[in-house]
Amino acid sequence: MLSAKSLVRIAEGLGADEVVAQLVTENSELLKFVDNKIVNSQGQRLKQANVVMAKDKRLIAVNLKELEEDKAKDVLAGVLKNVSAYPVNEEFGGFARGPFSYREVKDIYDPGVADFGNSGVELLREALKAGRNVKRLSGVLTSATEIAEVASSHDVDAEQKSTSLYFSARAFAEKNASGHGISASRMLYGFSPAKASEYASGIALKALNPVQGEAGRYDVVFEPLPWSNLLSHVGDSSSIYSVETGTSFLAGKEGQQVASREFSLTDDARAPNGIGSAVFDEEGRPSQTTPIIEKGVMKNFLHNTSTAARHNTKSTANAGIISPEPFNLVVKTGTYKNQEIFQGITRGIWVTNVWYTRFQHYAKGDFSTIPRDGMFLIEDGKVSRPIHGLRISDNLPRMLKNVARLGNQPVQIRGWEVWLPVTTPPCLVKDVNFSKSEQ
Repeated sequence: MLSAKSLVRIAEGLGADEVVAQLVTENSELLKFVDNKIVNSQGQRLKQANVVMAKDKRLIAVNLKELEEDKAKDVLAGVLKNVSAYPVNEEFGGFARGPFSYREVKDIYDPGVADFGNSGVELLREALKAGRNVKRLSGVLTSATEIAEVASSHDVDAEQKSTSLYFSARAFAEKNASGHGISASRMLYGFSPAKASEYASGIALKALNPVQGEAGRYDVVFEPLPWSNLLSHVGDSSSIYSVETGTSFLAGKEGQQVASREFSLTDDARAPNGIGSAVFDEEGRPSQTTPIIEKGVMKNFLHNTSTAARHNTKSTANAGIISPEPFNLVVKTGTYKNQEIFQGITRGIWVTNVWYTRFQHYAKGDFSTIPRDGMFLIEDGKVSRPIHGLRISDNLPRMLKNVARLGNQPVQIRGWEVWLPVTTPPCLVKDVNFSKSEQ
């Protein structure tokens, strides 16, 4: 089988000017449960490579799933033969130039996850017991072990080993009374399916017999799950690629106040136990921690080597070869205990989940999203009753400026609706606009 380094050698031999190759081997297991019963167990082994070649200022990306040397060479040769069909990228600034020294990232590999086996079944059984008070509990538990190699034509040759765990459960007390709980971790010590299941079930039971909510503006307590959904889009807007493509609502605002002073957001590629944490980026540049927003002020956009050259700045080690991306978005925690966040709210809503987040105007940040699972009215500082039938229709930059309180208990979130890993506490946002969802 080929290595990342041998793929670079092949591409150089075929005439590529610059090459970056990544090779990923992943072993994963999935346990699926439906209506409180384990219904499926499956394992998968995946090995594939991504090779990005530069030739005459043209960039070519190739995904290889057949990794025999002759087959890989034929594919790369065929692509390079037709290189003139690709557009010239005059702004291409090259790939990272090594050699580099790398520092270990704490707690991204757990041998106990690599040998998960029956432990997963036992953890899932405990989670099902924790959710036994509801009618139905369904979801998945997954585990994965990954070996990632990166090599380039500029003296890069590195490897990292990592593990990951993910649990997602939706609990139903009735058809229209549900809750969603998630646990995500690199390590067994941070993985709590039973706690997530208990949380989902508790929300579902609280959500029984909801009434139609009224449109208007409310102070909103966002749980980590829905807040991380929205923060994923803040992370996306922090990529310089989004700025260049005209889809960032943070464009042109470096050094300006873009959020409340209560709000700070960091991309921490070196966070211990961070689901997105890594030793290096896709170019092989050593990972780092980059402040994006500090006390409400926009500090940095995320760059790879080429975009940094275009903008006369330094790479933040966030390659994506084409689009720089965050590793782990981390919100600075506040001082409020969970119940303290609700104090003093005379007219508010507690949102525990959202889905179908859609932007009407990316560059302005106008969006809508639909609260899902338990949603509750807050009156005089207390949760009063469950409601339904509302949609959030607002502007994300405006909401960031209305962040008023942050909890002191952060949760790491990763899921179908949260494609970028986010670690955040609950958050109070003032004056959020709701419309009726049928409108």
